[in-house]
Amino acid sequence: MKKIIVFALLSLTLYSCGKKCTSTSGLLTSDELSWIPYSGGEKLIFKNQNANIDTLYVGQRIVGTNSGTTEDHPCTHPHQEIDISTSDFLSTASFGIYIAHGDQWNYGGAKGIDANGVSSFQFTNYTPQNNISINGNIYNSVYVMNIDTSTYTVPTIWKIYYTKANGILKYEFTKNGGVWEKN
Repeated sequence: MKKIIVFALLSLTLYSCGKKCTSTSGLLTSDELSWIPYSGGEKLIFKNQNANIDTLYVGQRIVGTNSGTTEDHPCTHPHQEIDISTSDFLSTASFGIYIAHGDQWNYGGAKGIDANGVSSFQFTNYTPQNNISINGNIYNSVYVMNIDTSTYTVPTIWKIYYTKANGILKYEFTKNGGVWEKN
């Protein structure tokens, strides 16, 4: 009987030392929601330096809640995220904008843009800039995000200008692929 009590106390002590399975809502906060200004269904028109027009169509705004576990935290916890994609008719320019709730399970969350399924830009890696001129308009709090393109052999989007209020304002391709500004 004494061994059973010692075993029970030892088990209780070890269990109480681990991370608790607390219940969190996992829902996106108003700040997290503010990163995506699109509702879905919008048409975004961009013009390049040669006056060519490119039209991006914003897909459905998908808000989902997932439950998951991690190796370190075997508790099931909810996790909400938004995903919205844009693409032009020929899919030469496509963007996936995503926001994931950050909490004790998902740590900082995730906020960023995937471009053409190749390049990934995380908002947290950049500091917003002010007084950015795009197509004759001045914008503040612009995330000017770029990637190293030294290993790319085909044109891809390497630079994006983005604001929480206006979304994608401008994007640039490598290999003389052009600069496209919101019209």
